[in-house]
Amino acid sequence: MEVATKAATLLNSVQKCTFSIAALVMQHTSGIILSVSKLLQKKELDIFAAIELIDSVLGILRQNRSNCEKIFHKIFDQAKNECEKYDAPLLIPRRCKSQIFRDNYPSDDPEHFFRKAIFVSYLDHLIVEMEDRFFDQKQKCRSLWGLDTEVLRCFAKHCSRFRKVTGNISGKHRSQSSGCS
Repeated sequence: MEVATKAATLLNSVQKCTFSIAALVMQHTSGIILSVSKLLQKKELDIFAAIELIDSVLGILRQNRSNCEKIFHKIFDQAKNECEKYDAPLLIPRRCKSQIFRDNYPSDDPEHFFRKAIFVSYLDHLIVEMEDRFFDQKQKCRSLWGLDTEVLRCFAKHCSRFRKVTGNISGKHRSQSSGCS
């Protein structure tokens, strides 16, 4: 009986418009950060290229945040179509005078409400988390931007502390020269 209750609860949640909107927002943003995710999972990592890509992705996320009305409108239309397939009404959750478990955005328009409650909140969270996560690595790399890659590669080969600070220099930099003298 307990399994049936959990299954019914899950089915009920999935069929709500809030779930569809959240899933589509995550699909949209996941497509943006996919390249960074793949690069960071490689066995040999070019930390400088990774930092450049992270900065690029953060720029795209900030653009999405700036153009949130236009971008979310497309997502919302897609969610509306999904909700129509399952006869799920696009309703704004009821508002309370003192709300503590979710945001209580004043809006009579479902698109406006979900844009603020889900899309903008998720983008803001993702931007802050990426900035916090990569801040130290960006600072370390920026201090090394002016150094020649051959010098960095040779130094990394002979200094374990340097390798710990900068990470592994990629094969891209290794292929530029046969070795250090």
